[in-house]
Amino acid sequence: MEARGQNGTITFDGAVVTVTRHGFTPLAAVRAGKRIPVGDIAEVELRPAGALVSGFLAIRPVGGGGRARGAEDAIVFNRRQEPQFAALRQAVVGHRADGGRTAIDDGGTVAEGGETVADGGGTVADELTKLAKLVELELLTREEFDEQKAKLLRG
Repeated sequence: MEARGQNGTITFDGAVVTVTRHGFTPLAAVRAGKRIPVGDIAEVELRPAGALVSGFLAIRPVGGGGRARGAEDAIVFNRRQEPQFAALRQAVVGHRADGGRTAIDDGGTVAEGGETVADGGGTVADELTKLAKLVELELLTREEFDEQKAKLLRG
């Protein structure tokens, strides 16, 4: 199973998840493909794409500190690509040795068992929170954040 996003690809063969970045990244190991055995996955975080912001899927291994270390841990997608990423996430969570339990991010976008509880739309505050998360993950520059924020506030 494969999901191709804006900055990379995530593949899952039933045992190993491989995260491969496309485009510029200073980390050659990530460009080549970061392989994470399904049993070593601590968290699978899916943030749905919104009207003005991209979504992302982050695969975090055990011992990764529970938070993404930066852009290397997430692949960004748009609304059109989102179904691929949701299906891939469901497959990974379903194969986990812990019966599919997953950590819930503070944003509450992922429920136990892998159900998506946000529809990708939401309030202006929801969209701003998603934008801020992308800045934190170094997937969006501060200038891009400010531009998208201005669009949201204009309505």
